[in-house]
Amino acid sequence: MSIDSVMGRIAAIQAMTAPPVAPTPGPGAAAPSTTSPTSFASTLQGAMAGAPAGGAAPVQAAPGTYPHLSGDLDANPELLQRLEALAAQRGEHFTITSGGRSLAEQQRLWDARGSNPYPVARPGTSRHETGRAADVTIGGRAIQTVIGADELRAAGLAPLAGDAVHVELPA
Repeated sequence: MSIDSVMGRIAAIQAMTAPPVAPTPGPGAAAPSTTSPTSFASTLQGAMAGAPAGGAAPVQAAPGTYPHLSGDLDANPELLQRLEALAAQRGEHFTITSGGRSLAEQQRLWDARGSNPYPVARPGTSRHETGRAADVTIGGRAIQTVIGADELRAAGLAPLAGDAVHVELPA
């Protein structure tokens, strides 16, 4: 599995088990423990929080534009529109755990991949970097465990095999 799958799982676990807490320390701060299941989550949150310092982050979608979506809405508007249409058609709410990423964000995730049990795309190769990919959960479950590949493709989305939270615009 890839970073996208991990991110979805981290978000789901945190949403179900973690009480509200202050944000984790940013990049460069030591993780509580290398065996902690949240060490990669801390790295991920730090990478996302540190985006402006490492380069401009993608522009976020206008609030309220996507009533069936929440989370990291800094992806390609076409991708968001397709996700919104699918969520509305199904009467569900989708959470985007990771949308667009800067090259610097992807590099930080790549550098921390040792604490991630799943693969991370090499910087410069992730569709997240162009805003053409999103990691999506539905009620805390990975989108591909809730919606089959055929239905995703019919909605104009390309699922990534082996990465249950990841969908992208077709090439």
